[in-house]
Amino acid sequence: MFKKSNHRLFFEFFMSLLIVPGVLLCIFPEEGPFFRWWEAHTLLVMLGLLAIGLAFFFINFPRLTLLSFAGCAALCLLLDERTNAPLRHADSNTDQQLRIGQFSMSNAPHLDEVQLSAILSTASDLISIQNVRPEQITALTNFFTCCGYPYFECVVDSARQSALGVYSRYAFDFVRGINFPQAPGIVGKVQVPGRELHSFYFFNAHFYGDNTTDVYEQNRENLHVFAQELNRIRAPLLVFGDYQMVSWAKDIQSFRNTANLRDSRRGMTPTTPHGYVSLFDHPFDHIFYSDHFKCISFETISSAATLHLGIVGTYEFATQDKQNDVKQTAQEF
Repeated sequence: MFKKSNHRLFFEFFMSLLIVPGVLLCIFPEEGPFFRWWEAHTLLVMLGLLAIGLAFFFINFPRLTLLSFAGCAALCLLLDERTNAPLRHADSNTDQQLRIGQFSMSNAPHLDEVQLSAILSTASDLISIQNVRPEQITALTNFFTCCGYPYFECVVDSARQSALGVYSRYAFDFVRGINFPQAPGIVGKVQVPGRELHSFYFFNAHFYGDNTTDVYEQNRENLHVFAQELNRIRAPLLVFGDYQMVSWAKDIQSFRNTANLRDSRRGMTPTTPHGYVSLFDHPFDHIFYSDHFKCISFETISSAATLHLGIVGTYEFATQDKQNDVKQTAQEF
C-alpha cells in the first residue's frame, strides 16, 4: 500500500510539473521560437487540459482533475479576454457596404482559373493578394484590371522573391508601397462613391514567418512602428494582411491596442465555408478596423487547391458623416 501510494504521489507530482508550467507559458510566454510556438497553440493546450481532466476524473485522480480543469479555465479566460470580440457581427443598416478580401498564394503557389474565380466570387471591393511570385504579378494585374479592378499597386521584394498587390474597384486618393525589413506593404486612401461620399485609409502588410529570433524581433519592431503611425490617423482605417501571429499573441494585442483597432474575426479558429472548424489552421491572416466602421460579416474562403485561400470581411461606415471633413494627408505616413 505504501509503495502504491508513493507511485501515485510521484505521478501526480510529475503531471503537475507539466500542467502548471504549460499553462503559465501560455499566459506569460518567454522569448524564443519554442515559446512563441507554444503561445500559438494555446487553444490546443486548453482543449488538451479539458481532455486529460476528464481522463483523470474517470481514473480517480481528483487533485489532477481539479488542476487540469483550473488550467483549462484560466486559458479559456485568457483567450476570451485577448480576442475580446462579440460572438455575433453587427446588424446591417444600409445597402452601402464595403468588402475587403485578403488572400495568400502560399498554399496555392500556381495561379489558375479556379483560384482566381474563387477570389472574384467574393465580390470584394478591395483585394489584397500576397505571397505571389514576382513573375506572376504582371499576369495577375492584367487579369484583375480586366475584371473590374482598374486601380492597383504592387510591391516586389526581390530579396525574398515575393510580391504582393492591392486591387481596387475605387480610385485611390493616394497609394504607395513600403518596404520595411521583413515586412513589405502598401498604404493608401480610397474614395468610395455612393449616396454619401466616404473615404478610408488602408494599410496592407505581409510579415515573413521565419522561425528565428532575429526575424521575430524585426517583426515586433515593425509592428510597434506601424502601430504608432496608424494611431495618428483619425479617419476610417482598415488594416489587413498576413502577420504570422495568432490573434491572441501578446504582440498582436499590443499592436491593436496602440493603433486602436478592432478584430473582424469572431471566435478563435478559422471556419471553412462548409462549416467545419479547423483546430490546426491558425488564424495568421487578419483584418482590423477602426471605430469608424462596424463589421457586418467575416468568412474564410477556400478553393479546389487549398482549404484556406484567404478571408473576406464586410463593413459599413458607423456614421453617415462625410469623411472628407477629416484633416488627414498622405504626409502622415
